[in-house]
Amino acid sequence: MGSFLLVVASRMNVRTMRGRSKCDSCATQLRARDMVPVFSYLALRGRCRDCQTRISTNTVWTEIIMGSAFAVHSFIANDVITLVVGFTVLSLCCVMALYDARSHFLPSSYLWALIVVSILYRFFGVTEIGITHTLLGYVYVCIPAGLLGLIVLISRGRWMGAGDPLLLLGLSLVIGTWQGALMTLLFASWVGLLYVAVLGLIHYGDKTLSLRHRPIAFGPCLIAGFLIAWWMSLAGLLVFV
Repeated sequence: MGSFLLVVASRMNVRTMRGRSKCDSCATQLRARDMVPVFSYLALRGRCRDCQTRISTNTVWTEIIMGSAFAVHSFIANDVITLVVGFTVLSLCCVMALYDARSHFLPSSYLWALIVVSILYRFFGVTEIGITHTLLGYVYVCIPAGLLGLIVLISRGRWMGAGDPLLLLGLSLVIGTWQGALMTLLFASWVGLLYVAVLGLIHYGDKTLSLRHRPIAFGPCLIAGFLIAWWMSLAGLLVFV
């Protein structure tokens, strides 16, 4: 699944998704035995079978992370609807995270698809009652996304991209409470700080790299923060009302 979503993200600006996967270097069509997640990468020792060009580690890490994410959600989801919605949200988020990490841009079609899925999940898939499922409750849920939107307006897009508030809006509607939305934003900030800290340690002493002027894709951080908050909520480790 991770390999397929990686292909979708890489062909985002291509008119068609048709065609067999090819080596990025020699353009040789990949055989079925070369596309088994993780195992093919290990069997080929991380190189193309034909031209021996090294395969990007992004491929195998995407397969491992996505496989682990689907396995965790399968274990935690407490009903079929949450399971299916979770798989759909994970797939959308994976494509957006990969594309944002590479281009620092979130595709609007996937953002709106996420929002539509989250609205349908809230109205038809969740049966709990309380303030969360009233008009006022949904207003509260949207406040964190509104704060990010305010940052975008004040900075005129220099501090944050316009897609991040929409992403947080969709994720907040999935989790369904204003506390969950705030926890998503909090965890996302921690993930972002951890990423910058690790990047700083790796490139410590490298004067050619300035983290101050290097843009950081916040979309993957929001998605990671959302998954932590949502899965902890589903597992009963965080209780939102």
